[in-house]
Amino acid sequence: MIKLFNWNLKLWVTIIVIIAILAGVSAPLSKLSGTDTTTIVISRVNTEGSGIFGDDSSMVNNTKPLSINAEKWKGKVVGTPGFASIQDVIIKEQIKNAGLKWEQYQEGRPVDPEKVSIWPCGFTTMKDNFVSGKIQAGIVWEPFYSEFTKLQGCYGLCTTGELQGYENHACCVISVNSNYLNDHRWEVINFLAGYVKAVDWMNNSMNSPEAHAEIVKIAMKNCSNSVSEDTISDALKNVRYVYNLDNFVDEYASLINNMMNAGQIKSSILNPESINQFAKNHVDSRPLDAAVKLLKEGQNKNQSDTLTEVKVACLPADIHQLALHVAIEKGFFKERGISISLNICPLGPNVLTAIIGGESDIGFAGAPPTVVNTVNMTGGTRCG
Repeated sequence: MIKLFNWNLKLWVTIIVIIAILAGVSAPLSKLSGTDTTTIVISRVNTEGSGIFGDDSSMVNNTKPLSINAEKWKGKVVGTPGFASIQDVIIKEQIKNAGLKWEQYQEGRPVDPEKVSIWPCGFTTMKDNFVSGKIQAGIVWEPFYSEFTKLQGCYGLCTTGELQGYENHACCVISVNSNYLNDHRWEVINFLAGYVKAVDWMNNSMNSPEAHAEIVKIAMKNCSNSVSEDTISDALKNVRYVYNLDNFVDEYASLINNMMNAGQIKSSILNPESINQFAKNHVDSRPLDAAVKLLKEGQNKNQSDTLTEVKVACLPADIHQLALHVAIEKGFFKERGISISLNICPLGPNVLTAIIGGESDIGFAGAPPTVVNTVNMTGGTRCG
């Protein structure tokens, strides 16, 4: 009887904690319910994790924080992973800050020697375009930055975190379908608990040779795109894995402003007065707070043979999203009663389409495509 009583006591304590957490999350989230489906940012993924390369080592000034050397960029064709990628946004901002103008590159058209030509050629062809001389510089995420800098005549100019105004900048985020968040709060919290555990394990293990080797092995399996182990190891040094959402509402609003100024968001969709409210309605830290609280209090989901499937959209060969694969490989999601069904999407906008369309419940994508596609796809709804 004593053992039975102790077991029941532990069970009831766990149930009470779960009810308290759900109650704290569910009440505020009710204001997000409605027929219009959108995406809600529920976690960061990483800061930094990209770099600029070029055919001239003097293309970046040496004074820290770093900035581009304007004279060395005139007449250059510069590759980016894609329109509205964080890399595309950063390089255009740096060009503007250097007092230069940029234009969209078009094959067959002469390059203006006084401007910078931006070519969103994509990361899959960027290497060949540099080797062939079609581009003379570029900005790309890891592990491709570390791979490209090993090419003959290619210089690793700087990581994006070294650039003026981009220290610890937002990169990838985790977003969730708003209806899924309302209807499956507990699954979202448990997903985040597994993810947070993976990020903490990675950050605490990087200095352990055995754990580091395991991380590299998982990256080679899921994020390498045939690059070498040495390249993966180098790339890991340039990525900072995080999950907190501190000050992210302000960053979200700032990104909307930047995208509107760049013409990537129609000014008729949002106005300056509604931007901050839109950002507040599309960033929610409460599920993450609940997940962190569960882990701190040591509350694990009871082991069961039945797992709840969560459909997750992600990008191919993206080391920024490595913690997702670590959580799968290490069984951290399974500990939370979650099984993961991956939906591999070619680009960030495809991830957002999958989330909003209900093909995926949760997705990993860059912050800029998340902002652009959320605003454009939902027509600026949820502003008030």
